Amino acid sequence: MTRGITGYKIPTHLKNRADKLIQLVLKTAKEQGMCMPGNKVLVFNAENEGKKNENSSFKLLEIESE
Repeated sequence: MTRGITGYKIPTHLKNRADKLIQLVLKTAKEQGMCMPGNKVLVFNAENEGKKNENSSFKLLEIESE
């Protein structure tokens, strides 16, 4: 079991492909043994980071089996 936070800062030009990127990260995490099917992960996203109109969103995703 892995607990804690692993953060990745994603370049702006990749943010329009966020869903594909999230799936790739989750696949890699499964391959590295950081999570397994049935686990839940929290994905945090910030837009306009460091500005007055900063917007944050969270997604709680369940790891699926292949």
